[in-house]
Amino acid sequence: MDIINFEQKIKSLTEENDKLIAFKNDYASAKQSLNRMSSRLRKLCKRLTPTNEIVIEMQNISKEIKNLVKDATTQD
Repeated sequence: MDIINFEQKIKSLTEENDKLIAFKNDYASAKQSLNRMSSRLRKLCKRLTPTNEIVIEMQNISKEIKNLVKDATTQD
């Protein structure tokens, strides 16, 4: 009886571990993408002259990045 319970517990823990590994990989990938996007945006900002139109567009991109970060960090 105990052996069956332990086997079921091992199976459920193994499945949970697989889910956590998949989440960790997805999180690392999303983090890497955001870092690359942030780096590209900084490089782009250095090359542009700060007109109102460009500043507004950069602010919109910044808001989009913040929303992506918020979504990535609040997922269950």
